[in-house]
Amino acid sequence: MHRRTAILVALFALGGFTVASQVYLLREFLGLFGGNELALGTVMGLWLLLSGCGAWLARTFPVRKGKESFSLFLLFILSVLPVLTLFKLGLWRTDLLPYGSMAGIWQIFSASFLALIPVCILNGFLFVLLTSLLQDQDKPHAPGRAYSMESLGGLAGGALVNFILLWHLPTFVSLRVLLVLFVSFLAICTYFFFQWRGTVI
Repeated sequence: MHRRTAILVALFALGGFTVASQVYLLREFLGLFGGNELALGTVMGLWLLLSGCGAWLARTFPVRKGKESFSLFLLFILSVLPVLTLFKLGLWRTDLLPYGSMAGIWQIFSASFLALIPVCILNGFLFVLLTSLLQDQDKPHAPGRAYSMESLGGLAGGALVNFILLWHLPTFVSLRVLLVLFVSFLAICTYFFFQWRGTVI
């Protein structure tokens, strides 16, 4: 029961943090590339493609032992990647394009690919890994429940960003708020995974 609760909380947190981070990364990409539709389509397409590659990696090279500990480790890594990506995009804003110029398709594609690959690969990998953990506990309904919890988290994260954070806080302050919330969810997951005995279930 404790393990199942931890997995569901982790899926909720993954969905919320991913959607919230996606909003800020898209805003930064649009600022970097001049806000055109080609940039938006390229970024969104790469986001889906790279997340699918992460899911494929999780299915092709499944984790056999210590899945709980490994998933927590990856979740903590994911918590800092959007901030690092935004720093990278901020540096590229001054170095990638001369002032007054517009990015071409190759610049948009290569910059988006390099910036998104860590976040998206890890996101796709984690979703499949957490779903496989849930399947060990609730085999018949695991995929549906995993999608439901991740989607519910995405809805909550999107609402938090669009209705509160974007209106009241700067980007990096908002990301710190999201980081605190995400780590709080991870602390709950860690508590349930390790329980009172101090050992992984």
